[in-house]
Amino acid sequence: MSPAQVTRSAAFLQTAGYFGLSHKDARIAHDRRHLTSYVARFKHALLLTPKLVVADHMVINAPNFRRAYHSDVRFREVIQPDFVEVAFFECHKTGEPMSLTDLREFYHFGSSHGRQGKQHFDGMQLFHPKLPRMFQSEAWDSELLEIENVLQRRVPPRGRDNRFTTRASAALEGGKFRSWLEEKKIFSIYRTAFDHLIDHSPTLGIIHFDPHHRFPGDRNIFDYIADLPTVNLSAAELARLFGTEVARAHRAMLVGAETQLLGTQAILPADLADYRTLVLKSAAADLIDNIEREERSIKLDLAAIDTELWASLTSREILDLRRSDPGYQYFEALELDVPFAELARAVDSYTRLINKRLSAKSTAPVRRVQGFVNLVRGLAYGEAGQAIGWGTVVTVIAGGVSHIAHGFNVAPLVKAAADVVADRYARPRSTQPVVKAATESNIIEYATNSLPERLLQYR
Repeated sequence: MSPAQVTRSAAFLQTAGYFGLSHKDARIAHDRRHLTSYVARFKHALLLTPKLVVADHMVINAPNFRRAYHSDVRFREVIQPDFVEVAFFECHKTGEPMSLTDLREFYHFGSSHGRQGKQHFDGMQLFHPKLPRMFQSEAWDSELLEIENVLQRRVPPRGRDNRFTTRASAALEGGKFRSWLEEKKIFSIYRTAFDHLIDHSPTLGIIHFDPHHRFPGDRNIFDYIADLPTVNLSAAELARLFGTEVARAHRAMLVGAETQLLGTQAILPADLADYRTLVLKSAAADLIDNIEREERSIKLDLAAIDTELWASLTSREILDLRRSDPGYQYFEALELDVPFAELARAVDSYTRLINKRLSAKSTAPVRRVQGFVNLVRGLAYGEAGQAIGWGTVVTVIAGGVSHIAHGFNVAPLVKAAADVVADRYARPRSTQPVVKAATESNIIEYATNSLPERLLQYR
């Protein structure tokens, strides 16, 4: 590829994906048995996403991130500014972002809420229980300094808790979480308790909903439910019955708040599959109207699913793939208004090249899975129900894939539509389109910001 092509390709690598698989509570991030899968998915996402973003708390507290960075030189090499950025959410009281070493020290020693020299706030464990103790002290702060000095920094605006609070309130108005509460026949008491909670704590956090992250002395949703005269269970009993699901839903809302502040897409772990609509609001709706839509399905031999092969990719191999002609055309197609046929060729060619390179690395036959990409173009709508243009959405179907999720961030293609009369299509719509891919073990969903929020159903 010519130097001019390499230079041009950089212009198309601006959109980022927030790597939710690094959240410490995701099984793939903390279970040592999934370390190879964690590394494989990280590298897979690097091939299909222009840039990954990890949060400061992920770097500090995700056991498999720390293990991989410490012991796997090939993983350490991909933690470079071409591929990854760090988002600094946690701040000092002055408002200045904490460095990674400051945050690690804060986790280790606690704060004014706790006792110096303890790794908890009066009994609250800050480090993940499976984080090796060697990473909890200053012994390996040198690695955190390396990461901070090498990677670009993102400092999102303040307001994560306010956005989280808004999402927690909105989730009770409709959607998956409300449906679950109604199914369990606890919506009414939950709603009453939530209103009492927000009266006492107008700004909410994950500590109010996840029993494992609560601050001792602070009251969470289960305490408020237990206070109701019609409830005969203790807060501890309620947490045992409903805590896992309530916590999982609110973790999804927290990821949604963080991605909103960062202006990124969301790459979600399987743990949050049921609540992806709380991250990407209308993950159950259609983006493109059924009237006058074009639809095309293309069979694809999806990339090899051997996790060892994926994990073995070097930074040079990943960069070569991204900068190849098919890679350039793929990333270019993410950003530009290209015809259907060109879009399909870009996805197909890049996937075939990835397959070929992975096969060349293997000394044994590589197992593959047959899947397909569904391309749909049609009339798209604005929030008030008005037609705003013609959009394209891509859904990657990877049936049977058990190790690697396949996702493609393909921006909807919008044309000016001032002459479109939308009255006959008018109905309420919202504002964020989504491209997603799902497998048995993982989900990658990509949100874009230029079209309404209806999503082509995963089938």
